[in-house]
Amino acid sequence: MDSVDEEYSVSEMYRLGMDCLVDRFGIVNTEKFLAAVKTSNSDYTKWRQHFYDDMTVEEFDADMDAYAKANGKEGSR
Repeated sequence: MDSVDEEYSVSEMYRLGMDCLVDRFGIVNTEKFLAAVKTSNSDYTKWRQHFYDDMTVEEFDADMDAYAKANGKEGSR
């Protein structure tokens, strides 16, 4: 199993990222996602920050804990 604490080369990160996308979306939807991201002029980092704008640190921490428990990653932080 790959560890989130490991450092990866760019090619390893690309492979792992593609594996995650294909596992989650399937090949066709991965292609659609990549095409949408490539043609978009949006800034993903800014977009993602808006997701957390109205969330307190405590709420964010609770969500992280709930995600970790739901995905068998308790104590991994």
